[in-house]
Amino acid sequence: MARRLGIAWRTAALLVSVAAALAALGGAVLIWQQERAERRALEGRAAVLAEAIERSLTEAMDEHRPASMRAILGAVARTEGVAGVALADATGAVRYGAGEFPPRVDASPAAAWTPARVSLARAVAGGEACTACHGPGPRGALYVSLDAAPLRVRLAAGAWRMALLVVAALAAAAAAVALLVRGTLNRLEARVAERTAELAAALREANAAREARAADLARLQAIIDSMADGFIFIDADDRVAMVNQAGRALRNLTEGPGRAIRDCHPKAAHGVLDRVLGYLRSGDDTGPAHSIIKEREGRYETTYAPVRGRDGGYLGTVMVIRDISERRSLETRLLDAERLAGLGQMSAQIAHELRNPLNAIDGAAQYLRRRFQGDAEVAEYSGLIGAEVQRVNRFVAELLQVARPADPVLAPASLNRILREAAQKAAVARGLAADAVALDLAPDLPVLDVDGPMVTEALVNLLANAFEAGGAGPPEIASRFEGRGGEGAIVVEVRDRGCGIPAEQREEVLRPFVTTKPTGTGLGLVLVSRAAEQHRARFELAPREGGGTVARLRFPVRRTAVQPAAEVA
Repeated sequence: MARRLGIAWRTAALLVSVAAALAALGGAVLIWQQERAERRALEGRAAVLAEAIERSLTEAMDEHRPASMRAILGAVARTEGVAGVALADATGAVRYGAGEFPPRVDASPAAAWTPARVSLARAVAGGEACTACHGPGPRGALYVSLDAAPLRVRLAAGAWRMALLVVAALAAAAAAVALLVRGTLNRLEARVAERTAELAAALREANAAREARAADLARLQAIIDSMADGFIFIDADDRVAMVNQAGRALRNLTEGPGRAIRDCHPKAAHGVLDRVLGYLRSGDDTGPAHSIIKEREGRYETTYAPVRGRDGGYLGTVMVIRDISERRSLETRLLDAERLAGLGQMSAQIAHELRNPLNAIDGAAQYLRRRFQGDAEVAEYSGLIGAEVQRVNRFVAELLQVARPADPVLAPASLNRILREAAQKAAVARGLAADAVALDLAPDLPVLDVDGPMVTEALVNLLANAFEAGGAGPPEIASRFEGRGGEGAIVVEVRDRGCGIPAEQREEVLRPFVTTKPTGTGLGLVLVSRAAEQHRARFELAPREGGGTVARLRFPVRRTAVQPAAEVA
């Protein structure tokens, strides 16, 4: 209520201020006009009085009665409202006067005003007698001065009455305007309150609908985030409108929706992507159902499906990305397992059927060397026969080890000691010095539960590959610990400076009977992989900076119940 009254009175004050300004201007004009009228009336009185005095003085001058002239001026000076009268000669010098008058009087056609007086000076021609004696022309000037103080009092009183009238009128107008404005504001406020209530209800409904939509979107986002496959919804403008966590990772969408779908595909796939989206947009079912895109980190199967509204209009495309690298790996491992299972059934018979003839051949070669000792040709060929027999024996041994792997016998061991033994064994087997392998072993490694002979054989295989790879530098074997607080993994690396393994063959060479060497069996890396699996370790091949290959084994740290006080050197 107070607020409405305040608005009403402020509005009324504004309107009354404008009216007051206009009323003040009108009152000033009226007072100015009244003052002019009063001034003209006072000047007229002075002129009438001067004319009457002139007639009386003319008669006295014609009769040469100076005393009468003085008496006339004195009587007029005593009249109420007359401040002074004077009669001056032709030179302007005052001859006779009464009351207040100047020492010199000059005839003037207009009245002269001061704050307290109004004066009038007019020429006096004189009578016939004066003309007969003195000739024609004015005989002097008559001065009449009237008191103007009553005029100021009347004007001030009129101004006050005008001001009071204006103030009363303005007060009445202000009250009327305030009442009118208050009534109008009450009606407006009621209308605004009604409209505000309607808007508040609409806003609550909109907020509830927005919160419901946000909850639905959050629930939908949570659902698609729980999917293992990547999910991306592409809107009608071919931009990403929704994506789950897997889709962000697979398509590098760290900033979320908003990017063009072309930016999420390699340039080589843009042509296929445009054709697929064109098929989906036009509704042509003859287009491809999906495309396989091979990337650096693996292989993904991407399926596209159009989304249409009730009217059949195209709304966008759902893109589902499945990481099939694990499936491919499982398929490959299953195939390898099937091959090894078949190999296991025949490995024992192959070993029995081969070893007896091989032993006989090796014995015959040794007999020939002894029988024809000194014959260079016999020695050469018997040596060749012995080397090939040994190679076949190694192949049979590896074949039996792959086909019928032994369970590991775990015991606490120093991994650095195993690395030194493997390096020495691999060097001696090739007829090299025991220190032919460079060692870079980290001190104070945790003791691990491992099968020492199995790990040693795996490392000897890796070092044999490193020796065969050649290169400018000798093979290296290194160890280090990764982790904090004694928990983590021990990493073992066998490095060479050979020509390296092409990226597309690094996975293939881990399969049975796949090798890049002309005389290799393709079983050495299979034995290493098998040993890593039995120790819950990870085995991988990687390119070496500056050229060559790094074979890396990552052993998880598993402590025994009784931890040795210090690592065995």
